[in-house]
Amino acid sequence: MNKLLFLSFLVLLQASALAQRAGDAAKFRSQLTAINNQLSAAFIKKDAAGILDLYGDSGVVCMPEYHTALYSKKTIGAYYQQLLQGITFSKYQRSIYQVQQLEDYLIEIGNYEAVFTKGEVPYSHKGKYLNVWKIKGDDQLALISEAWGTSTASDRSVLSFMKIPDTLPPAPDSSLPIVKEVNARNKFLSKLVADREGEKHATEIFTRDAIYLTYDTSMLIGMQQLKPYFTEHESPSVAIDSISIRASRMMPLKEYVIEYGYYFVNASWNDHKEHVTVMGKSTNIWKRKNGKLMMYRQMVNHD
Repeated sequence: MNKLLFLSFLVLLQASALAQRAGDAAKFRSQLTAINNQLSAAFIKKDAAGILDLYGDSGVVCMPEYHTALYSKKTIGAYYQQLLQGITFSKYQRSIYQVQQLEDYLIEIGNYEAVFTKGEVPYSHKGKYLNVWKIKGDDQLALISEAWGTSTASDRSVLSFMKIPDTLPPAPDSSLPIVKEVNARNKFLSKLVADREGEKHATEIFTRDAIYLTYDTSMLIGMQQLKPYFTEHESPSVAIDSISIRASRMMPLKEYVIEYGYYFVNASWNDHKEHVTVMGKSTNIWKRKNGKLMMYRQMVNHD
């Protein structure tokens, strides 16, 4: 009887913890909605400083589409300053799809719509984003990283005119025990891509409830969408001549690892008569399942 009471207590304790986390997520969702409204106003008013104020003071990452990753608050500020000098927004609106709390961090995933002009030419973009926020004292939030990209093919020249000095991605802290494990998973992922094993890429890298945000498509939710996407995307008709997937910063948590990575791919087709080099970066949220790190959330875009 005592054992049964103890197990019942554990179940109630777990249910209480889940309810608390759900309440926290709802509270933070409202807070993030208000922040996104401020962000919309900053884009329209060309207020680069207002956007930069959302960021923490150190360890920050910005992954814009069609630009290399930015790893300092100074370069992020320069990026947004030049973006808003060259583009005039009449609308920039984010809608939150999901907010999840991972210890002292929030993972915010959503969609955005932007209407703007560059010169005299009007444009309209719809896309998605993945943000990581640090929960500070008094539940204040500081933006640690953001990554975003359009949901349909777009003209890269519209967004790639900014000239920010390139910097080498920082190396992960080699003293972290998790680094070796993440690097091994990235090496395995590289092999699956090189071997054109699209179905295995989905099932052996991602959790069944994963969310994948990649270029030129809307967010892909769950294995029922991931498996057909990777099977088609990693067609054997395109050969991978070389591939490198590497990590930069990592933030290990109890059950998760937040990783910022980058990749280089040389691909060819038509008997190597045609080829392309693709470079990009990603925000990766790994989750430990049955002792193995699996990709739980991932945002990928091109440099």
